[in-house]
Amino acid sequence: MITASAQLADGHRRKQVHPEPVLHHGQLTFTLSGNQLTRVDDAATASAYNNGFGFKDAVKQANEYAYDPNGNLSKDLNKNISSIQYN
Repeated sequence: MITASAQLADGHRRKQVHPEPVLHHGQLTFTLSGNQLTRVDDAATASAYNNGFGFKDAVKQANEYAYDPNGNLSKDLNKNISSIQYN
């Protein structure tokens, strides 16, 4: 569900570990501008996989992602990518 402020509600990622209950291993908040992702925040305080997998919230700023005029991703600061160019 997308809220009025263009944030996806319940961005929780879950993993089923048989026979254990569902585990929460990420508490993500997505911020959008129209249909384009501009920011992702993870409220989880620890990694479920000892920092091996999962989303790494490396930056906390308004425009972590940017797009070119064609809608292609041109910046992903959470992965330390400041410029992406397409042919």
